[in-house]
Amino acid sequence: MDALISSSEGLPARHSLLPGTGPVTIDLPIKTSTLDRIEYVNPNRKIDEYIHAVNSVPFWGFSPWQVWVENITASENRILNGSARSWNVSYDISMNTWKYGWKTAILDAGKVEKTDSYAQGERLAEPIKYGNNADVTDPVALDGHGKKLVDGQQPVYIEFEFLGKKDLNLMHIPNPYS
Repeated sequence: MDALISSSEGLPARHSLLPGTGPVTIDLPIKTSTLDRIEYVNPNRKIDEYIHAVNSVPFWGFSPWQVWVENITASENRILNGSARSWNVSYDISMNTWKYGWKTAILDAGKVEKTDSYAQGERLAEPIKYGNNADVTDPVALDGHGKKLVDGQQPVYIEFEFLGKKDLNLMHIPNPYS
């Protein structure tokens, strides 16, 4: 089941949730900035390459996966009878300092676990059982490799990268936080 998870400021991210868990709202530490500036090179390539990208390397003092280019818009200016050109470019950039940044992390859980047996090159799985040998009715925590988590072990979260990553430093946008 998919559910929409959003920050307290309404920024959405798709998460797959376990059946019966329902929608979830989490508060993410998100700060959004809009930077406006005049550029003298056509920004179309930059827009195509960087819109909806996250930082693959540190950017403006933020760790990888914490800065997302939400939108880039541009409008052309013509000066002196159209002989000189510039563009008003606006960058909408959001910073997310949550542990996973703009990745998503989902609790590894299920009702089946992988066995050590294989058939036709595929690892087999079998239902997880209660102590009375009945199949579990609710998902149980898994270890990140398809096996039931041993009692007392920390839960395992699987990270998903759902946005493309780029070196945002190559956009040459001055750091408003320095």
